[in-house]
Amino acid sequence: MKRFDKNFNIEAVLLVIEQGYSASSVEKEFDIHEITVQKYIKEYGIYSDDAFPGDGN
Repeated sequence: MKRFDKNFNIEAVLLVIEQGYSASSVEKEFDIHEITVQKYIKEYGIYSDDAFPGDGN
């Protein structure tokens, strides 16, 4: 399983919520599953800067 750090996750989220990219385009750009991108967006929406604790996914 691929592991992504907090900065990667936030970058993917911000592409969608601030720059208007679709989750599917971020999926293709970063080679991650679209559902994972949607999960990141949801988690970031709930926890903001406290989202994605730990070393990876």
